[in-house]
Amino acid sequence: MDCQENCRLADKYRVNLSYPEINIQEPNEKAAKLLLNDYAGHVSEFGAIAQYIFHMITLEKEYPDVSDALRGIAIVEMDHLDRLGDLIKELGTLPEFKGCEHGKVTYWNATPKNVNYSTSVKKALLADISAEIKAIEQYEEHIKQIDDDRIISLLQRIILDEQIHIEILTSLYKKYTD
Repeated sequence: MDCQENCRLADKYRVNLSYPEINIQEPNEKAAKLLLNDYAGHVSEFGAIAQYIFHMITLEKEYPDVSDALRGIAIVEMDHLDRLGDLIKELGTLPEFKGCEHGKVTYWNATPKNVNYSTSVKKALLADISAEIKAIEQYEEHIKQIDDDRIISLLQRIILDEQIHIEILTSLYKKYTD
């Protein structure tokens, strides 16, 4: 699949609304540390990508419609990862693949804590829905802690995509449980 095909596919899995332009002039270590969790913490865009790719590959033959949706959603998550990485860098911090939970820095890894390895379509879709819900909750919590409307506007825009992902995944889940 070439870049144009990926972009067209991703458009089906995101809100038809542009992302806000972010122009950060001053470092903000507090905001950057929060965003690192969204970037590559336990609940993160990086983890979502890994999980979607795993589920996409393992479900591809038996559930091509699910696999295609997961591919499209993963591409949107990659865009979120890219945007968050740029923002973290603009805030004066390196966009390393790590998060900070309870004051402890943890580098991302592909353990079952960060990726659900289910090969059952029902369990995989439930795990993907749950991950999207947790991501939205985390973004909303970070919005409360960040005092910068530019950052908040990006997080709010990302949440809109995550809500669409929940709708799509829920629809697929219902299709295979009814």
